[in-house]
Amino acid sequence: MKCEDLYKVAEACICLTFYEEAAILYKKYIEECNAKDPAAWHGLANALEEIKDEAYKEAYKKAYELYDESSWSSCLWKGWCAMKLGKYEEAVRLFEKSVKYNDKYPYTLQSYAIALIKLGRKDDAEEVLRRFKEISKEIKYEERICEGYAMLLSVKNFEEIDHIYRKAQAVAERCNKNTLDYAR
Repeated sequence: MKCEDLYKVAEACICLTFYEEAAILYKKYIEECNAKDPAAWHGLANALEEIKDEAYKEAYKKAYELYDESSWSSCLWKGWCAMKLGKYEEAVRLFEKSVKYNDKYPYTLQSYAIALIKLGRKDDAEEVLRRFKEISKEIKYEERICEGYAMLLSVKNFEEIDHIYRKAQAVAERCNKNTLDYAR
């Protein structure tokens, strides 16, 4: 399987909550394709944390080290790595920076509020959550399961992932037909 497809399938497994499969695929991607991809390390950390594998802490550290701060998304995800590592002040700094890059992405605001709460800054968190709620009304997102299923459908080589594809079909019945058609 091509590296691009391997990454898509790993990411799809995270969305579909197939964490054991995601861990295997992210490890393979890191070993065979790109050991310096912070998003792959982050995905691996998420999967390992969900399956209660203590190696998740090292994966979060690696992702944190690899993320730069050149975009709203890299600041957001580096901020989450900081949160998972208990670096709440650093997480707040990164989420603030992410918001400066892009103040229209609801998940960044939600993440920022969570970090503020972890630091006991409830009043600040409430203000950020107000902004989060306002923006969330304007933007609609597909369910994560559907997002993952759409990613699977975009992969060209189904033979290698047939077992994952069949498992995904069982949970993706409620997905929006337009989303699925777009992925094909």
